[in-house]
Amino acid sequence: MPDASASAAARCPAPPPPLPSKPASKLRWRLHFTLVASLPLVAAAIGLAQPEGTPALSSDPAGLLWVCLSSLGAFGAVLGLACLISKASAKDLLLTWRPRRWVVPLGLLYSIGLRVGPLIVYAMIALLAVASGAASPASVQRFFTQNSPHIERLLDLKAMGENSAYFWLNVTVVSVVIGGLREEFWRSAFIAGLRHLWPDLLERKSGQIACAAIAAVFFGIGHLPQGLFAAATIGLIGFGLGIAMVLHRSIWPSVVAHSALDAASMALVAFVVRHPNLMQHIGR
Repeated sequence: MPDASASAAARCPAPPPPLPSKPASKLRWRLHFTLVASLPLVAAAIGLAQPEGTPALSSDPAGLLWVCLSSLGAFGAVLGLACLISKASAKDLLLTWRPRRWVVPLGLLYSIGLRVGPLIVYAMIALLAVASGAASPASVQRFFTQNSPHIERLLDLKAMGENSAYFWLNVTVVSVVIGGLREEFWRSAFIAGLRHLWPDLLERKSGQIACAAIAAVFFGIGHLPQGLFAAATIGLIGFGLGIAMVLHRSIWPSVVAHSALDAASMALVAFVVRHPNLMQHIGR
């Protein structure tokens, strides 16, 4: 006699397994990537159109706070729209706190390396140029002097030396929130777009390096108002930050490194402004 349960199963077959959820379409990620990639291009255009003598970060604490809030609002709106369209997850944006207790120490070490690394690269290039006879020591020094970053387009240098509130807002809010958090969120969203448009790219070490390099190019373009040489240097630093991000599969070591690097730069600018005679003596 046939089993009753078997007969019932034959009459009422089990429903088919649910279909796997459909991933966001390529079109969604193309739109995401277009929006995210446009941010540094727009920032460069606005900065280059900025009138001479008007720093991007205002000249007083109240104006600086307003610039920070408005830029964060605009950035958040564009990035939020991009992630809403693509349905980007926290995993896509590398928001996992990794490598746990080593995030802050590694970030601080990276910030030192990213400060020293470009200096070593430029020193080697200068030594090779002088040794080969392609340039003289005087011409090398003149090149670096003439191509120093246009910091005055970003900051009010006088206020950095005289206004303590303006100084501390730049060392904290601008360095950590605008620099470290905002710009590294941008980098993670940019790399997420690359990863989803070309999914095999990050499976290889060469692909990871390529992603970091592409992001660094856009990152450097966003800093063109500070000068071409400064933009190239910042792009080189951005490349290092991107490598750290894909290496650890986390945004946070890069956030710490970027924040520490910017804060140290702000402090150095204030020191130079407050001690011009000392810096001229060192230069000689």
